[in-house]
Amino acid sequence: MPSEEDSKSSKKKAEKEDAISVKSDPPYDEAIEGPQKPNPGAENDAPPLGETEEPPRLQNREPEDLKAGDMVGIYLIDKKIGRGGMATVYRAFDTSKQRVVALKTLKKKFSSSLKALARFDREFMALESLDHPNIVRVLDKGAEGGINYFVMEYVDGASLSRLLRYRKLTLNTKAQILLQAAAALDYAHRRGIVHRDVKPDNVLIDRTGRVKMADFGIAQITKAHLPLTSLTVTSSFMGTADYMAPEQRTDAKSVDHRADIFSFGVTLYETFTGRLPIGNFSLPSQLNPELSKRMDGIILRALRQSPDERYQSMTALAEDLEREMRVSTLGKVRARLSLMLQTESWKKIFSARAIGAVSVLALIVAGVLWLLSTSSRPPVPGVQPRPSEGAATPDKQPTIALPSSRPSSRQPPGTPKDMVYIPAGDFYMGSDSEMGNERPRRRVYLAHYYIDMYEVTNAEYKQFVDATDHPPPFVNKFWAEPFNWHDKTYPPGRGDHPVVLVNWHDAAKYAKWAGGRLPTEAEWEKAARGLTSNIWPWGNNWDSKKSNTKESFFNSTQSVNLFPEDVSSFGCHNMAGNVMEWTADWYAEDYYRRATSKNPPGPATGFFKVARGGGWDSSISLYARAGYRHYFPPDTKSASIGFRCVKDVEEE
Repeated sequence: MPSEEDSKSSKKKAEKEDAISVKSDPPYDEAIEGPQKPNPGAENDAPPLGETEEPPRLQNREPEDLKAGDMVGIYLIDKKIGRGGMATVYRAFDTSKQRVVALKTLKKKFSSSLKALARFDREFMALESLDHPNIVRVLDKGAEGGINYFVMEYVDGASLSRLLRYRKLTLNTKAQILLQAAAALDYAHRRGIVHRDVKPDNVLIDRTGRVKMADFGIAQITKAHLPLTSLTVTSSFMGTADYMAPEQRTDAKSVDHRADIFSFGVTLYETFTGRLPIGNFSLPSQLNPELSKRMDGIILRALRQSPDERYQSMTALAEDLEREMRVSTLGKVRARLSLMLQTESWKKIFSARAIGAVSVLALIVAGVLWLLSTSSRPPVPGVQPRPSEGAATPDKQPTIALPSSRPSSRQPPGTPKDMVYIPAGDFYMGSDSEMGNERPRRRVYLAHYYIDMYEVTNAEYKQFVDATDHPPPFVNKFWAEPFNWHDKTYPPGRGDHPVVLVNWHDAAKYAKWAGGRLPTEAEWEKAARGLTSNIWPWGNNWDSKKSNTKESFFNSTQSVNLFPEDVSSFGCHNMAGNVMEWTADWYAEDYYRRATSKNPPGPATGFFKVARGGGWDSSISLYARAGYRHYFPPDTKSASIGFRCVKDVEEE
């Protein structure tokens, strides 16, 4: 097992930021219709950076010191998102295919090292040979101006280690994340690739809850039919000490897939207990009473010192883990049914003469079916523990008193139909959470305005299409078919659903036609959070039943009237679910640090537009928070992005 000294030494290494990853083509998520020129007539539509002047090319720039606006090949650098011992990772924009990517560059001091170049090439080769939904995809490779780089999909989400820090995941959710990671590792092992650095930092979860295994930088290729077999000789000590198998610590170049199984066992232990199995560690069930003795056996078997005594495949481990989670769920169902049958209300039902035996039986069967359906549904990343379990929400903090009180649900005279009035005054915007682009939490003043009570629906958007002959929502992809319009009309039965498959330009044109505009980020957030700075529109405790996210299991848009509890104190509905919503603002990571505190208009230009709120495919409640900032290229058409409008109050 890793020693205390190894643990301490590993923690002295430079902290590696969550990076790498993402949004290439996940189902029902982002679909970018070929490159389009921004419409200069659209509301708030400033030309994207780089369109008015040529972005700067590399001028003896260090690979680890690229700046926003630098061009590396066809990739426009946005910001640095991660760094390690040998490489630096940037978020970048593919100007050819109009998508966000992660660009990994080899540090200059390693550019003349044959071993370093071989390792860098090996990671590319390893990823290129893998095609699995739970493994980060590699997209391109090149060299320019002395910079060696390769390009990966960019994962818009967070690492498992980051999510665990805030205790946002239930036991079942943790298991589902780990099962997806196990599937990725099993696939890699079958392809002859050993990861050799399995740990929570390298388990990424995107906004839809899909797991992506990342960082194959020290992967070992063991099958002769794959390239670079001879380049596995690097260092005899590779990986992260706390997660490393005993045999990997002595001879890293000769380990097999069972080293990954050990590291996965360490990850299991840490994920379920919050601690690392160092020294004379406790049984997992002693640290987490939710765990059974059977779970102890699964984890301890993965942690055996001898490779021959461990699980011999990730498949075998995953099967035991999945079986244990099913048994635990069934036990909970039985316990809940037993409790119901022992309550006084059930005794009264059985003794009531007015209810016949058949009716009683029907009630019991219905109750059992309901219990089974609610308890055995596959858990989704993002389900949070109840407040009594001690869960900490990242941006939950004492509310600072504001001069205004909670507004009345009644709207003042002159408020447009189906809109709500937001009074002038201060509110607190942003949060001091782990999301750097939401910091700092600050006091912002906004003038009064009106905002739509609900998202713009298909029926409302059809009036715009009919009146202006604007192209109807349509994306020629299989995932978009349930949402595509045909013959200038929306899909049957979806008239009161929010319109989707509209890019930012479509939304801005509709808003202008309707006599309004898209809300700024600040206007949207104030309408969602209210004056008490709620984390979610209804308050500071997550409740999956209140909004249409992946946890509601509808798996599609729904009527804007279906979730009456997803409502802010101002009376705005569906701001934590159903669809994300376009705002007027360009996206800038550090905008909150430099924005004015009075009616902030957003950055003057940029590459991405901000969308706010949770969508029907949001599986982690973190992403449904009122303060969370999604961002997409303005040409993006998604099945989970819609919009609502605002109107300025006419001064008398």
